[in-house]
Amino acid sequence: MQLQVKVKPDSNGFYKQTMKQAYPSQEQLDPEKNYKMDDKEKGLMFLFNMTKDRKGSDVDVRNIQHVFTEIGYEIETHSDLTAEDLQDKLETFAGYVRHHYMPSAVFVIMGNGSSTGIHCTDEP
Repeated sequence: MQLQVKVKPDSNGFYKQTMKQAYPSQEQLDPEKNYKMDDKEKGLMFLFNMTKDRKGSDVDVRNIQHVFTEIGYEIETHSDLTAEDLQDKLETFAGYVRHHYMPSAVFVIMGNGSSTGIHCTDEP
C-alpha cells in the first residue's frame, strides 16, 4: 500500500500551511555555540538544481529561495550544468572575497545521483 498525501501550495506557490513552527532549544540559543547571525546579511548560498527526471523541482527551488531570502541570504542559483561547469561555478563561488566578512555559506545540491556523485547534464 502506497500512502499518498496531496499538499496544495498557497497562491504564491509555497507550502507554508504544511510546515510546523520550529522552536529552538536553550542550547541552540546559546551564543557561545552559534555563529554570529545578527547582521542583516546572513551569508551566501549556492543552489544547484538538476531538473532531469525531477518533476516539481522548480517548486522546491522557489521555496528554498523564498525561505533563505527571508532569512537574509544572498543566493546564487544554477540549473542543469555539465559536471565541468558545476565545478567551475563552485570554484568561483568558493573564491568570493565576500566569504571573509559573511557569517556563513550554505550549499544546496539537488539532483539524482549514485554512489559516485550527482548526475549532471553530460552524464546518463
